[in-house]
Amino acid sequence: MGFAVEAIDNKPAFEVKGICQQLCAFFSKRADAIRAQMEAMGVTNASSKIGDTIAVNSRDYKEAIDRPALFAKWEKEMDERGFTADKVADIRDIAAEPFPEALPLSAVLNGLIEDKAVFRLQDIYAQVAKEAQYTHSTVQDIEDTVRELLTDEAMVSLGKDINQNPIYTTKAMLAIEQALVATADAMHVSTHYKLDTAVIDKAIEAQQHAQGFTLSDEQHEAVHAVCQSSLGIIQGKAGAGKSTSLKALRLAYESQGMTVRGATVARKAALQLQHDTGIESGTLASLLNDLGKGNTERFKDTVIVVDEAGLMATPDVLELVSAAHKANAKIVLVGEQEQLDSITFGGSLRYLSQRQGCARINTIRRQREVWAKTLVNDLRSGNAEAALGTLQGKGLLHIKDTAHDTREALVNQWAAYTKANPDKQSLVMAQRWKDVKPLNDLMRTVYQERGLLGNENVITECVVSNQTLHFAFSTGERVRLTKNDYTRNLTNGQQGTVTAVVQLKDDVRLTIALDDGRTVRIKQSDYCDEEKRFHVVQAYASTVYSAQGATIDGDTFTYYSTTMDRAASYVAGSRAKDRAWFFVNGQELDAQCGVSDNGDRPDMAARLDGLTRNMKVNRHKTMAIEYLDEQKNIMQEKESKHFIEHGLCLSSDL
Repeated sequence: MGFAVEAIDNKPAFEVKGICQQLCAFFSKRADAIRAQMEAMGVTNASSKIGDTIAVNSRDYKEAIDRPALFAKWEKEMDERGFTADKVADIRDIAAEPFPEALPLSAVLNGLIEDKAVFRLQDIYAQVAKEAQYTHSTVQDIEDTVRELLTDEAMVSLGKDINQNPIYTTKAMLAIEQALVATADAMHVSTHYKLDTAVIDKAIEAQQHAQGFTLSDEQHEAVHAVCQSSLGIIQGKAGAGKSTSLKALRLAYESQGMTVRGATVARKAALQLQHDTGIESGTLASLLNDLGKGNTERFKDTVIVVDEAGLMATPDVLELVSAAHKANAKIVLVGEQEQLDSITFGGSLRYLSQRQGCARINTIRRQREVWAKTLVNDLRSGNAEAALGTLQGKGLLHIKDTAHDTREALVNQWAAYTKANPDKQSLVMAQRWKDVKPLNDLMRTVYQERGLLGNENVITECVVSNQTLHFAFSTGERVRLTKNDYTRNLTNGQQGTVTAVVQLKDDVRLTIALDDGRTVRIKQSDYCDEEKRFHVVQAYASTVYSAQGATIDGDTFTYYSTTMDRAASYVAGSRAKDRAWFFVNGQELDAQCGVSDNGDRPDMAARLDGLTRNMKVNRHKTMAIEYLDEQKNIMQEKESKHFIEHGLCLSSDL
């Protein structure tokens, strides 16, 4: 047709080159209406089941369409906005012949393993079709490219998944996993860091004396188990007392003149680890940066404790264990496979635990009340009916009709709690930044009304997790840094309080008293991304992902969305020592279940059924090597069966 197309940033779609955005916006009234309803319902993805339901239910059906009249109307509206027939001709090159280009196989492969190790046949088709948009490729070209990929030497077949979908990985991804396993195995059999039983028992006794109570049998056994080799793993339920065991581990190794150092993915979790165990801790990124400098001598006789290890991506785990093995350091991985995985390439904690064994601590101690401990166990196991029954019985489950009403109810409950319990801790959580941001805004209003914030309200564009958000900053503001800057000793996740805000010409400068005791001055122009977005955000509400590892001596308040699965529900419901409140957008549940808004009274039973299904869903990632192990086991079973049958046949002949 002679029209050029161009990709849309961060979207699997294209636009016709030369058509202005104002014209696109004018003819997007239908899309705007859908987006408005999605906003009211708290839905983010139009290409989802909920988005489809909204699109269908909001459609304006008509009996007949006068197409000539409609086309004439469109032409008039385009002419009025400067997009005339001459403009169409200007952006069209009739002489240009679409020349099919070869689809970039490397780009397709990279896209397939961008965030996961295992992908399905349909994922390959989707990735190839995405690239085909820009190469004038035909359907046959897509089919040919998929066939070529399936026979490419870089591709590895893994058989079929539980739903009988053909699944694959790449040799590069498999090499990373195999290198991780080989290094972990070597560390696991090394006894360089094995301690005498008497040394461990003495440390446990010292820990018990210091804290005034006795370690449980589980905790006692866990300390002994991870002091036997250069790689140890502790898995424990949320709030089961893993930190208490780590205190004893620290005392044991320090008594032998060794250094114990802690690391976590998130800065806030590192501070919690250091507070709970006395282990000097920082972020995983900072630790890997130190290890990458090549000065391995400084890590000799060092025990590295990695908390919330399940949040680590497989390539990061490989980088860590490889550097530690080279430096002759010890690694202790701590976490729980039932909680949230790494956003990309998860599953390594679970796999290594199954392969090498791990110490387990299962008796929950964080929650004060028996019913609260039972709730956490039910959320962990996916026993959603019992968990929801407990929440309802304790008045902790609130289902509202819109996103706005849900946020208002949550913040009102939080405000009442913090006013009545000024000495208690609290935490507000949501799964998506789309929900965290308005919660932040409402909480900030409460703080301003209480006179805890200034009135500078300097608004600027900020970025976190590649999300563009606008925040207002005043004195007294609680903020979080969102980018590592080692030259200035700034770490992603660090928090602090704004003590001064200065609006400069085309710039903003904040003076922040960090929680570690330092005071820093940060200008947006010096601490921003390539789009000039500030790497500082408000720190009132948190994502559930960032909250993993936190212990709250008080209540938590969760904005529950349909994107939350069993792991997210478990993490959200297990942070508080006291009560875990859940506030749910019922309209989002209705849309997920395909229920249209017809003005009737909402079906609460249907909403609870939908909530139950969400809390049961398990979305844990898997490593590619797991499927190879499964194939190997199947082959060994077949060979054994054949040998037995053959042996029986020989004996009968005798």
